[in-house]
Amino acid sequence: MSRHIESSLFIHDEEVKSIFEIVGSNENDLSYSLGYLLSKSPRLLKAVIREVFGNIKFNNAVIKLQEQGKDKGYTDFEIALDNEYFFVVEAKKGWNLPSIKQIKKYLPRFRQYKSSKRMFIILSDCKKEYFKSQMRDSLYNIPIKSLSWGDIIGIVDEVYDRAQNKEKYLLLQLKKYLEEVVIMENQESNKVYVVSLANGTPSWSKISWRDFIYKKGFYFYPQGKNWPKIPPNYIAFRYYGKLQSIHHVEKYEVVQDAHKYIPEVKKKKLRDHFLLWLGQGFEPRRELPNGNIFSNGRLWCILDTLFTSKTIKEACDISKKRLKNVK
Repeated sequence: MSRHIESSLFIHDEEVKSIFEIVGSNENDLSYSLGYLLSKSPRLLKAVIREVFGNIKFNNAVIKLQEQGKDKGYTDFEIALDNEYFFVVEAKKGWNLPSIKQIKKYLPRFRQYKSSKRMFIILSDCKKEYFKSQMRDSLYNIPIKSLSWGDIIGIVDEVYDRAQNKEKYLLLQLKKYLEEVVIMENQESNKVYVVSLANGTPSWSKISWRDFIYKKGFYFYPQGKNWPKIPPNYIAFRYYGKLQSIHHVEKYEVVQDAHKYIPEVKKKKLRDHFLLWLGQGFEPRRELPNGNIFSNGRLWCILDTLFTSKTIKEACDISKKRLKNVK
């Protein structure tokens, strides 16, 4: 009688819980993993299409990953059904959405398909309410629809019970992968650092504190002194007793003298600071007051809580509980 042997696989001291984790965890890796499973699970493919488009009867599906077009760009993946229906899928991690300029690049790929049988799908972490506030619903008669990674996990659960054994195995592996790489990882990457933004103009600057953000697109803070050791992925600003805007941090670096990047700042007045390049601001549709927090306090919140909570304080409390459970 053979002995039972238990074994585990680790990559960089992290245990591998799904075969898809071997591929990696960036946007392309997510696209490859989902694209592969759509090609192996007709039930999943039908359910995904039904979610964004409606019921379609088809016999043949062609899924192409990283397809290059005459536009010299690469789509994350394309889905053609019976050479009659056509979908371009742009996959994103986090709440970052493609620009209209990027979407326009792919328009020639749709030309051979009827306007009623084509769609551009954006796959991200965005809640539908936020997506609708930030993205057009169509472009040149091509519908633009939102699908979240959470939606994909829900669809996997929906089709799992009806799947065959091999299909079930792959579906379960994909679910574990998305929960580990997207959901849990984004509890950290989608953390927002919420800071109070002062009024007025500092003595060493020609522009105000708020002009740094809204006119120059920069934020800065000193190294150490209870500030984040690594700049956040998102930063939000509050004043007048409520949340004003949230910004993705496009890049950052430690600068010896901020004057080099912000001429309005006097030379050698801001030294050894983190300088953050900010993306375009966005905000919840409804007003989000501070709640019971210190007037100049700095807080951490998970991004989606700022869209679902009644106050910033409530968003912070929910985020603390959620992060505690993840760990």
